[in-house]
Amino acid sequence: MKRILIAGGSGFIGRNLVHHLKKEGYFVILLSRTPRLINGYDQVITWDEIIPEQIATFDVVINLCGYGISEKKWSPQIKNKIVNSRVETTEYLIKLIGDNDIWLINASAIGFYPFSFKLQNEDNIEVLSKHNTGFCQYIAKQWEAVVIGSRLRRKTILRFGVVLGKGGMLNQLLSSVKMGMGARIGDGQQLMSWVHINDLCRALLFLLTIDAVNTTFNIVAPNACTQAKFMRILCQKMNKRQWFVIPKFMVKLMFGQMGNELLLASHCIEPKRLQNLEFKFIYPTIELALESIVKETQT
Repeated sequence: MKRILIAGGSGFIGRNLVHHLKKEGYFVILLSRTPRLINGYDQVITWDEIIPEQIATFDVVINLCGYGISEKKWSPQIKNKIVNSRVETTEYLIKLIGDNDIWLINASAIGFYPFSFKLQNEDNIEVLSKHNTGFCQYIAKQWEAVVIGSRLRRKTILRFGVVLGKGGMLNQLLSSVKMGMGARIGDGQQLMSWVHINDLCRALLFLLTIDAVNTTFNIVAPNACTQAKFMRILCQKMNKRQWFVIPKFMVKLMFGQMGNELLLASHCIEPKRLQNLEFKFIYPTIELALESIVKETQT
C-alpha cells in the first residue's frame, strides 16, 4: 500500500482527491496548519510536527498549497501572499524530502501559458510578450521554477485549469444564478479552460498508476469554452434566464488587474500529454460537466 502525504489537502481539491485515493487503497495523510482531521484522511500531521524522518516514510507527496488567487483583490501585499504561499511551501517540502526517493507531485496552473485565443499545450506555447502576460504567468513560473531547479529524483508538475465541482469557485456563482443574476462578462468571447473535479482526481490517479515522473501535464478538459457559453449552459441547466451583462470597464473598475486577468483574458489549453497516454475524460464538454454538477447540488 502506497503512503501519500497531501500538503494543502484541506481545500476543495484535496477534500475530493482523498476519497478517490482511498477507493484505490492508498493510505493518505493530511499535512495541515491545524491538527483537525478531515473526513477521508487516515491521519493528520501539522507543519510544526513534520520532520525529514517522518516524510521519509512516504512514497508520494502531493503539494496543493497556495493562497487562493481570487480570494482578495490584488494589492501588493496580497500578491506577495499568493506567491510566497506557493514558493516557500514548495521549497520547504523539497528540503524535507532531501535525497529520499520520494515522488513530489506539485500543483501549478494554466496561468503558466500566455493569454491567447490560440490553442496551446505542453509542447506548443505562444511567444511571451508584455501584451500577453501578467501576474498569473509570474506566479506559475516562480512556482514551477522551484520544482524544476530542485535535485529531486522524481517530480511532476500538474497545471490545473479552472476546477469545477460542487464547491470551489462555482459555489458563489450558483447562488447568483439561482437568484436570476447570472451574467455575461464583457463580450463573453474570452476562452476558459476548465476541468471537472472528478476528472482531475481521476487524472491524478491515472498518473500515479503509470508512474508518470519528471514531466508536466495540463489537467484540463479537451474542450475550452467561451465565458458566454459557460454562463448560458449553466443558466439552462438551472432553468434560469440570463439577464445581465457586466461591461469590461466595470470589471476593470471593480477588480483591477485581477479582473482583467481572471475574468477577461483567454486561455485555450489542451491536455495533449494526457490524451497521448489515452486518458479518457468522463466530462469532456462543458454541457456534461455542468449538468452533472447542477444535479449534484440539487440532491
